[in-house]
Amino acid sequence: MFGTINTEDGLEIGFEIFGHFRPSKADKEVWEQLSAIRFATTDERYEWLLPILGRMTGTFAHKTYVHHYQVFAQLDK
Repeated sequence: MFGTINTEDGLEIGFEIFGHFRPSKADKEVWEQLSAIRFATTDERYEWLLPILGRMTGTFAHKTYVHHYQVFAQLDK
């Protein structure tokens, strides 16, 4: 999946999500997701995002199209 993040300063940062879904054991109408996220930008203000590989977990309900996700990323200090 590809997408963009629109920043408050008017820039679009690209991202790609790759991973997998599986049916939830608790509810067959819900799928669980575990994915990685990587970012793309050519703007030097956001180049710090390029080496970051984020992790995304969440659920997707088939019938209602309701999504719930959490995104995690570790920044080196």
